[in-house]
Amino acid sequence: MGNNLKVLLTGDGSEFGKNCANILRTYGCDVVLVPKDGKTVLSKINNDSIDVVVMDALLPLHRTFLLVDIFTFVISIFKG
Repeated sequence: MGNNLKVLLTGDGSEFGKNCANILRTYGCDVVLVPKDGKTVLSKINNDSIDVVVMDALLPLHRTFLLVDIFTFVISIFKG
């Protein structure tokens, strides 16, 4: 892993979580997919130099498209 944005993505290993991770990887992010467990999330944040944490939220219909917009926005902030 290089100087890419390091993103921790919480999920249960579902197809949706894997798709989100793949979207982030297409933008050049290093993605760490972890279970929805507070202790695991905090441990990864403290030990793995995580830049961004993406956790579940209730989103409107077409959430995949909204997530792409959110990811694009977050990445644009960090990459300038």
